Amino acid sequence: MCGKKSKVLLCGLALSLLLLPVSLLADGYYRITEEELIELETILTTQGEVINQLENTLTMQRDTLTLLTDSLQTATDTLQMQETTISALETSLTQYESEVRVKLWTTSAISFGIGIGIGAVIIAIFTN
Repeated sequence: MCGKKSKVLLCGLALSLLLLPVSLLADGYYRITEEELIELETILTTQGEVINQLENTLTMQRDTLTLLTDSLQTATDTLQMQETTISALETSLTQYESEVRVKLWTTSAISFGIGIGIGAVIIAIFTN
């Protein structure tokens, strides 16, 4: 049995020695070839360009949103001004119609009075 324990201990020691480089690499050491480094630099450069393009797109969209907001506010202001103008025109038209109606009634009353007066004169002339 002693031989079996020695073999297990030896296998454990061998396994530990095999895993030692892995644990060293896990502590922050990583071997990288120049080719892999160039590939990583290329990937990072490409990602940086994509990020810059996305930032530019975001800025353009923010500017577009600002312009659209300003346009909407201008349209709202114009609509409010038009509603105020329409309301003023309605009031003015109502006042004008009232004045015209009063003048029409006055003219009608005067015309009717003149007509009655002329009719009375004609009747008086024909009756005498």
